[in-house]
Amino acid sequence: MKMPLTKHWCLNKDCDFEVTDHKMRDGLKCPKCKGLTSLEYVKKDCT
Repeated sequence: MKMPLTKHWCLNKDCDFEVTDHKMRDGLKCPKCKGLTSLEYVKKDCT
């Protein structure tokens, strides 16, 4: 079973790092600016 789809992005407003995948990346640092990142679970529309 796959992990839920997650979206990770950099908290630095000047950085444009963003990745969406099924990997859980706890403690991920931004590879571009080494800043903090945030995550959000992406929900698929069930229509």
